[in-house]
Amino acid sequence: MAESGPPSSTEATADRPDDARDVDLLDALHSMWEHADPPADDLAERMLFAVLVENLDAELMVLEQQSELAAVRGEAPVRTFTFSGERCTVMVTLTRGSDERTRLDGWVAPPLGGRLVARRSGGWEQDSPVDLDGRFRLDDVPVGALAVVYHPEPVAGVVTRPLASPLLSI
Repeated sequence: MAESGPPSSTEATADRPDDARDVDLLDALHSMWEHADPPADDLAERMLFAVLVENLDAELMVLEQQSELAAVRGEAPVRTFTFSGERCTVMVTLTRGSDERTRLDGWVAPPLGGRLVARRSGGWEQDSPVDLDGRFRLDDVPVGALAVVYHPEPVAGVVTRPLASPLLSI
């Protein structure tokens, strides 16, 4: 004789008529919350970014200022973001190209050298050296959500944690 364990939840639902009403009620609640407070469109991408930053052991910079400048003489609009961390401020300027690409450039103050990495979920990344004046530039950044991670040069031989921006939508 084969032993049978406790009934699974689907078996219990089929055996008890009250469970069908529970399922209907839960479906109605789910629909209500989807309508009243749907998840953000970029929730999955933001969660992947949070995991990325956690794995980097990076300091998360704070967005201090964001501005958008109108296009002049047919040029693409320019968006500027300023982030701050404990040791420095990073200003990023995004200029949209005619195709689905963006130029990303800016500077770090005080100028600490190092490198800046633009990252997207899915493994895409591109990096640029940060020169001794604090300048960096990436010319071929695809449009979409990304984060920038600044890796400063070691100071007096001491390696410091990278600094990561919040997720930017470009």
